[in-house]
Amino acid sequence: MSTNLPPCASVLLVDDDVDTLETLEEVLTFEGIADVRPARTLGEADQLLATGFVPSAVVLDLALAGERGEVLLARLRADPVLARVPVIAVSGDHRALASIGPSVARTLLKPARPSDLVEALREVCRV
Repeated sequence: MSTNLPPCASVLLVDDDVDTLETLEEVLTFEGIADVRPARTLGEADQLLATGFVPSAVVLDLALAGERGEVLLARLRADPVLARVPVIAVSGDHRALASIGPSVARTLLKPARPSDLVEALREVCRV
């Protein structure tokens, strides 16, 4: 299945579903992404980014348990270093994806297949 995905050297995965995070981490690692960092909450994502981690791309679930992914998206766009990092927004709500606008590089409707995410990352991580 490997499609030689890089130049996506690192990806931040933000999703509150542990099984989804584990599956996507395995798939992306298999695809050649050496640095996949999962976060189940906005707080965990903020902690990872506070260490100076600048991912090649962010995969962001818009509907986290008790939180809205749009909050992290706004923080990313307000940061001079992270503003240029492409974000792939994921949600089971097509209206949420439609309303997110041009602030994301791609959107994926859940349930998305891992291969859909790989293709989206391939598109947004072009050099």
